[in-house]
Amino acid sequence: NELSFREASQAILNLASSANLYINETEPWKLIKQEEKKDIVAFYIYNVLESCRLVALLLNPIVPKLSYDMLCQLNSESQVNNWSESLKWGCLTEGSELPKPTPCITKLEWLEYLEKSSSQKHYYYLMLI
Repeated sequence: NELSFREASQAILNLASSANLYINETEPWKLIKQEEKKDIVAFYIYNVLESCRLVALLLNPIVPKLSYDMLCQLNSESQVNNWSESLKWGCLTEGSELPKPTPCITKLEWLEYLEKSSSQKHYYYLMLI
């Protein structure tokens, strides 16, 4: 089955939203205060970061710079040679140190990107998101 741009973009947004909901429901910022909960907190954080990695990879064909910036912050490979392998769950190295987080994109940059977009259909769809 061939996916449309809209359906593919919505699927990526759904994954990102699910990760956001997951971290809000698990509340690792509360659990980390309990020494005996550190392993479960690490598990929750890993799941969210791995979800972010998958979102970043899936964004690559749509917004490659954003994808690259996200993957750099995860110390993850940004070059996709084999989509099937790259999109497998568990590719982030557990316990690895991450760089200091910085915003990958600001609202102003996003609007500028949309204005410069060469595809009107692409521009129109992103405005709907």
